[in-house]
Amino acid sequence: MPKVSTFLCCRVFLVTRVERASGGFRPNFLFNGELVEVLPGVSGEAHRLERVLNTNELQLSLRYEPPSPKFTKLVHGQEMVSYRLKLLDGHQFIYLQRGLPKVLVVDEHVRAVGWGQLQLVFHTEQQLASFLKVLRCGRLPCHCCSRRSSL
Repeated sequence: MPKVSTFLCCRVFLVTRVERASGGFRPNFLFNGELVEVLPGVSGEAHRLERVLNTNELQLSLRYEPPSPKFTKLVHGQEMVSYRLKLLDGHQFIYLQRGLPKVLVVDEHVRAVGWGQLQLVFHTEQQLASFLKVLRCGRLPCHCCSRRSSL
């Protein structure tokens, strides 16, 4: 398992495979992986990762949608971008969220992304690079700040 970056907390989606990463005006991604909980280590030990759902593989869908008037009204005054996040176990729907902060945190050393409530750890550097390459916040690239701290 990869090391856990210091900014990651709670639940993290470990990306094992990138099924789709397409850019353009409406970028969308489809990741396969597992959902784990970051648990504190005991007596100075490293953090532990514990599987949240007893499934072989989950799918995480992330896609940009132009902001609707309802979305714009709901996030008025917040720095949010209109991405829809869906977590699926096969065809079974588990979680849905719309709206992520415009700023995300990237730790390239451990291939981790913290983006509001979305916490991702990629299996390879190439997966992280493909995600960052096509990621856009509407028409403008996201403002990414890089942190290289790890546990």
